[in-house]
Amino acid sequence: GKKVRLPIVGRIIPIIADEHVVLPNPESEDEKARFSTGFLKVTPAHDPDDWEIGQRHGLEVVNVMAPDGSISDKYGWGDADSPEAQSLLGMDRFEAREAIVEWFRKENLLENVREYAHEVGHSYRSHVPIEPYLSDQWYIAVKKPIEHLREKFGSGLIEDTDVPANSLAGLALKPLLDGRLRFIPDRYAKTYQAWLENLRDWPISRQLWWGHRIPIWKCLGKKLFTRSKEFLDKLEKAAKGRTGDSVPFFMPTTFGDVEVLTQVRTED
Repeated sequence: GKKVRLPIVGRIIPIIADEHVVLPNPESEDEKARFSTGFLKVTPAHDPDDWEIGQRHGLEVVNVMAPDGSISDKYGWGDADSPEAQSLLGMDRFEAREAIVEWFRKENLLENVREYAHEVGHSYRSHVPIEPYLSDQWYIAVKKPIEHLREKFGSGLIEDTDVPANSLAGLALKPLLDGRLRFIPDRYAKTYQAWLENLRDWPISRQLWWGHRIPIWKCLGKKLFTRSKEFLDKLEKAAKGRTGDSVPFFMPTTFGDVEVLTQVRTED
Protein backbone atom coordinates (compact mmCIF):
# COMPACT_ATOMS: atom_id res chain seq x y z
CA GLY A 1 0.00 0.00 0.00
CA LYS A 2 2.99 2.34 -0.03
CA LYS A 3 3.45 5.06 -2.60
CA VAL A 4 6.29 7.22 -3.90
CA ARG A 5 6.59 10.57 -5.62
CA LEU A 6 7.84 10.37 -9.21
CA PRO A 7 10.76 12.80 -9.72
CA ILE A 8 10.51 15.55 -12.36
CA VAL A 9 6.72 15.12 -12.68
CA GLY A 10 5.79 14.94 -9.00
CA ARG A 11 3.09 12.33 -9.61
CA ILE A 12 2.25 9.98 -6.71
CA ILE A 13 2.49 6.36 -7.88
CA PRO A 14 1.94 3.05 -6.04
CA ILE A 15 4.57 0.44 -5.20
CA ILE A 16 3.27 -2.96 -6.32
CA ALA A 17 4.50 -6.56 -6.11
CA ASP A 18 4.42 -8.67 -9.27
CA GLU A 19 5.81 -12.05 -10.29
CA HIS A 20 7.38 -10.50 -13.40
CA VAL A 21 10.14 -8.90 -11.31
CA VAL A 22 13.41 -10.86 -11.16
CA LEU A 23 14.83 -10.82 -7.63
CA PRO A 24 18.54 -9.97 -7.21
CA ASN A 25 21.05 -12.80 -6.90
CA PRO A 26 24.74 -11.94 -7.53
CA GLU A 27 25.63 -15.65 -7.77
CA SER A 28 22.96 -16.53 -10.32
CA GLU A 29 23.75 -17.68 -13.86
CA ASP A 30 20.86 -15.50 -15.00
CA GLU A 31 22.22 -12.12 -16.09
CA LYS A 32 18.94 -10.45 -15.14
CA ALA A 33 19.23 -11.72 -11.56
CA ARG A 34 22.84 -10.53 -11.30
CA PHE A 35 21.86 -7.09 -12.59
CA SER A 36 18.56 -6.80 -10.72
CA THR A 37 17.90 -4.57 -7.72
CA GLY A 38 14.48 -6.10 -7.07
CA PHE A 39 12.81 -2.90 -8.25
CA LEU A 40 11.41 -2.31 -11.73
CA LYS A 41 9.97 0.81 -13.29
CA VAL A 42 6.63 0.20 -14.99
CA THR A 43 5.57 2.24 -18.03
CA PRO A 44 2.37 0.59 -19.34
CA ALA A 45 2.19 2.83 -22.42
CA HIS A 46 5.69 2.01 -23.65
CA ASP A 47 6.41 -1.69 -23.08
CA PRO A 48 4.37 -4.87 -23.72
CA ASP A 49 5.39 -6.50 -20.42
CA ASP A 50 4.68 -3.28 -18.53
CA TRP A 51 1.27 -3.10 -20.22
CA GLU A 52 0.42 -6.56 -18.87
CA ILE A 53 1.61 -5.58 -15.38
CA GLY A 54 -0.44 -2.40 -15.57
CA GLN A 55 -3.55 -4.35 -16.56
CA ARG A 56 -3.11 -6.75 -13.64
CA HIS A 57 -2.76 -3.93 -11.11
CA GLY A 58 -4.95 -1.22 -12.62
CA LEU A 59 -2.08 1.20 -13.23
CA GLU A 60 -2.56 4.50 -15.05
CA VAL A 61 -1.47 4.46 -18.68
CA VAL A 62 0.53 7.60 -19.50
CA ASN A 63 1.87 8.12 -23.01
CA VAL A 64 4.68 10.70 -23.01
CA MET A 65 5.55 10.56 -26.72
CA ALA A 66 4.28 11.85 -30.02
CA PRO A 67 4.14 9.43 -32.98
CA ASP A 68 7.47 10.80 -34.23
CA GLY A 69 9.27 9.71 -31.04
CA SER A 70 9.57 13.16 -29.49
CA ILE A 71 8.48 13.90 -25.93
CA SER A 72 5.01 15.42 -25.90
CA ASP A 73 2.14 16.23 -23.53
CA LYS A 74 -0.43 16.11 -26.35
CA TYR A 75 -0.98 12.32 -26.52
CA GLY A 76 -1.85 11.26 -22.97
CA TRP A 77 0.58 12.99 -20.62
CA GLY A 78 -1.68 15.24 -18.60
CA ASP A 79 0.52 16.39 -15.71
CA ALA A 80 3.66 17.76 -17.41
CA ASP A 81 3.31 21.00 -15.47
CA SER A 82 6.61 21.28 -13.62
CA PRO A 83 9.48 23.29 -15.15
CA GLU A 84 11.56 20.11 -15.29
CA ALA A 85 8.87 18.27 -17.27
CA GLN A 86 8.26 21.25 -19.55
CA SER A 87 11.97 21.36 -20.41
CA LEU A 88 11.72 17.85 -21.89
CA LEU A 89 8.87 18.61 -24.29
CA GLY A 90 9.90 18.52 -27.93
CA MET A 91 13.12 16.59 -27.25
CA ASP A 92 13.95 13.45 -29.20
CA ARG A 93 13.55 10.34 -27.02
CA PHE A 94 17.31 9.67 -26.90
CA GLU A 95 18.06 13.30 -26.06
CA ALA A 96 15.44 13.22 -23.30
CA ARG A 97 16.99 10.12 -21.71
CA GLU A 98 20.35 11.83 -21.44
CA ALA A 99 18.72 14.98 -20.05
CA ILE A 100 16.89 12.98 -17.37
CA VAL A 101 20.07 11.21 -16.26
CA GLU A 102 21.84 14.56 -16.07
CA TRP A 103 18.99 16.03 -13.99
CA PHE A 104 19.27 13.13 -11.51
CA ARG A 105 23.02 13.68 -11.32
CA LYS A 106 22.64 17.39 -10.57
CA GLU A 107 20.05 16.68 -7.87
CA ASN A 108 22.34 14.05 -6.26
CA LEU A 109 19.67 11.40 -6.84
CA LEU A 110 21.71 9.20 -9.18
CA GLU A 111 23.03 6.06 -7.47
CA ASN A 112 24.82 4.44 -10.38
CA VAL A 113 24.97 3.97 -14.16
CA ARG A 114 25.91 0.51 -15.42
CA GLU A 115 26.26 -1.03 -18.86
CA TYR A 116 23.67 -3.71 -19.56
CA ALA A 117 23.28 -5.74 -22.75
CA HIS A 118 19.75 -6.74 -23.72
CA GLU A 119 17.74 -7.32 -26.88
CA VAL A 120 15.97 -4.34 -28.43
CA GLY A 121 13.97 -4.61 -31.65
CA HIS A 122 15.16 -2.42 -34.53
CA SER A 123 13.33 -1.28 -37.64
CA TYR A 124 14.55 -3.12 -40.73
CA ARG A 125 14.10 0.10 -42.73
CA SER A 126 15.54 2.83 -40.51
CA HIS A 127 17.71 0.58 -38.30
CA VAL A 128 16.74 2.51 -35.16
CA PRO A 129 15.27 1.00 -31.96
CA ILE A 130 11.53 0.39 -32.11
CA GLU A 131 9.54 2.27 -29.48
CA PRO A 132 6.34 0.47 -28.35
CA TYR A 133 3.44 2.89 -28.80
CA LEU A 134 -0.24 2.53 -27.94
CA SER A 135 -2.65 3.07 -30.81
CA ASP A 136 -6.06 1.93 -32.01
CA GLN A 137 -5.93 -1.21 -34.15
CA TRP A 138 -8.33 -3.66 -35.79
CA TYR A 139 -8.61 -7.04 -34.04
CA ILE A 140 -10.44 -10.29 -34.67
CA ALA A 141 -11.93 -11.59 -31.40
CA VAL A 142 -10.88 -15.25 -31.56
CA LYS A 143 -12.41 -16.38 -28.24
CA LYS A 144 -15.57 -14.29 -28.26
CA PRO A 145 -18.76 -16.43 -28.44
CA ILE A 146 -20.58 -16.00 -31.76
CA GLU A 147 -24.25 -15.98 -30.85
CA HIS A 148 -25.72 -17.09 -34.17
CA LEU A 149 -23.51 -20.22 -34.08
CA ARG A 150 -24.79 -21.25 -30.65
CA GLU A 151 -27.54 -23.53 -31.97
CA LYS A 152 -25.29 -25.39 -34.42
CA PHE A 153 -22.09 -25.68 -32.39
CA GLY A 154 -23.31 -25.30 -28.80
CA SER A 155 -22.24 -22.82 -26.16
CA GLY A 156 -20.17 -22.80 -23.01
CA LEU A 157 -16.51 -23.71 -22.67
CA ILE A 158 -14.94 -26.73 -24.31
CA GLU A 159 -14.09 -29.24 -21.57
CA ASP A 160 -10.83 -28.53 -19.69
CA THR A 161 -10.26 -25.26 -21.61
CA ASP A 162 -11.29 -21.62 -21.45
CA VAL A 163 -12.29 -21.69 -25.13
CA PRO A 164 -16.00 -21.12 -25.93
CA ALA A 165 -17.35 -23.80 -28.26
CA ASN A 166 -19.01 -21.21 -30.51
CA SER A 167 -15.91 -18.99 -30.88
CA LEU A 168 -13.47 -18.98 -33.81
CA ALA A 169 -10.84 -20.73 -31.68
CA GLY A 170 -13.47 -23.22 -30.51
CA LEU A 171 -14.54 -24.06 -34.07
CA ALA A 172 -10.92 -24.90 -34.88
CA LEU A 173 -10.22 -26.80 -31.64
CA LYS A 174 -13.33 -29.00 -31.37
CA PRO A 175 -12.60 -31.15 -34.48
CA LEU A 176 -9.20 -32.04 -33.04
CA LEU A 177 -10.63 -33.07 -29.67
CA ASP A 178 -13.45 -35.03 -31.37
CA GLY A 179 -10.99 -36.98 -33.51
CA ARG A 180 -12.25 -35.51 -36.78
CA LEU A 181 -8.95 -33.71 -37.34
CA ARG A 182 -5.67 -35.61 -37.24
CA PHE A 183 -2.04 -34.51 -37.50
CA ILE A 184 0.80 -36.55 -38.94
CA PRO A 185 3.03 -36.88 -37.02
CA ASP A 186 0.77 -36.91 -33.94
CA ARG A 187 2.99 -34.64 -31.84
CA TYR A 188 1.90 -31.61 -33.84
CA ALA A 189 -1.64 -32.04 -32.51
CA LYS A 190 -0.42 -30.91 -29.07
CA THR A 191 1.25 -27.88 -30.62
CA TYR A 192 -1.96 -26.98 -32.45
CA GLN A 193 -4.07 -27.48 -29.32
CA ALA A 194 -1.76 -25.37 -27.12
CA TRP A 195 -1.74 -22.62 -29.75
CA LEU A 196 -5.54 -22.43 -29.89
CA GLU A 197 -6.01 -22.63 -26.12
CA ASN A 198 -3.59 -19.74 -25.57
CA LEU A 199 -4.61 -17.70 -28.61
CA ARG A 200 -5.06 -13.96 -28.14
CA ASP A 201 -7.22 -11.65 -30.22
CA TRP A 202 -5.65 -11.43 -33.68
CA PRO A 203 -4.44 -7.95 -34.77
CA ILE A 204 -5.04 -7.50 -38.48
CA SER A 205 -4.04 -3.83 -38.81
CA ARG A 206 -0.81 -3.02 -40.58
CA GLN A 207 1.10 0.25 -40.42
CA LEU A 208 2.81 -0.55 -43.72
CA TRP A 209 0.90 -1.12 -46.94
CA TRP A 210 1.75 -4.46 -48.53
CA GLY A 211 -0.42 -3.96 -51.60
CA HIS A 212 -3.70 -4.92 -49.93
CA ARG A 213 -5.91 -2.91 -47.61
CA ILE A 214 -8.54 -4.25 -45.23
CA PRO A 215 -11.92 -3.60 -46.92
CA ILE A 216 -13.66 -1.58 -44.20
CA TRP A 217 -16.75 0.44 -45.05
CA LYS A 218 -18.86 2.84 -43.03
CA CYS A 219 -22.58 3.24 -43.59
CA LEU A 220 -23.71 6.81 -44.24
CA GLY A 221 -26.85 8.41 -45.65
CA LYS A 222 -30.44 7.16 -45.91
CA LYS A 223 -31.57 3.74 -44.71
CA LEU A 224 -31.99 0.72 -46.97
CA PHE A 225 -33.09 -2.81 -46.17
CA THR A 226 -30.00 -5.05 -46.28
CA ARG A 227 -31.56 -7.85 -48.30
CA SER A 228 -33.00 -5.55 -50.93
CA LYS A 229 -31.63 -5.72 -54.48
CA GLU A 230 -30.92 -1.97 -54.33
CA PHE A 231 -28.63 -2.44 -51.33
CA LEU A 232 -26.80 -5.39 -52.88
CA ASP A 233 -26.30 -3.46 -56.12
CA LYS A 234 -24.79 -0.54 -54.20
CA LEU A 235 -22.50 -2.88 -52.27
CA GLU A 236 -21.25 -4.56 -55.45
CA LYS A 237 -20.77 -1.20 -57.16
CA ALA A 238 -18.70 0.12 -54.23
CA ALA A 239 -16.46 -2.96 -54.27
CA LYS A 240 -16.15 -3.00 -58.05
CA GLY A 241 -15.22 0.68 -58.08
CA ARG A 242 -12.12 -0.12 -56.03
CA THR A 243 -11.01 -3.31 -57.79
CA GLY A 244 -12.40 -3.11 -61.31
CA ASP A 245 -13.89 -6.59 -60.88
CA SER A 246 -17.02 -8.02 -59.40
CA VAL A 247 -16.27 -9.11 -55.83
CA PRO A 248 -18.05 -12.05 -54.13
CA PHE A 249 -19.26 -11.31 -50.61
CA PHE A 250 -21.42 -12.73 -47.83
CA MET A 251 -24.41 -10.73 -46.59
CA PRO A 252 -25.32 -11.25 -42.91
CA THR A 253 -28.96 -12.30 -42.59
CA THR A 254 -29.32 -10.97 -39.04
CA PHE A 255 -29.12 -7.28 -39.94
CA GLY A 256 -32.21 -5.14 -40.30
CA ASP A 257 -32.31 -1.66 -41.77
CA VAL A 258 -28.89 -0.05 -42.23
CA GLU A 259 -27.58 3.10 -43.85
CA VAL A 260 -26.78 3.29 -47.56
CA LEU A 261 -23.25 2.05 -48.15
CA THR A 262 -20.70 4.83 -48.69
CA GLN A 263 -17.05 3.85 -48.79
CA VAL A 264 -14.83 5.73 -46.34
CA ARG A 265 -11.17 4.67 -46.09
CA THR A 266 -9.70 4.49 -42.59
CA GLU A 267 -6.07 5.30 -41.81
CA ASP A 268 -5.49 1.73 -40.61
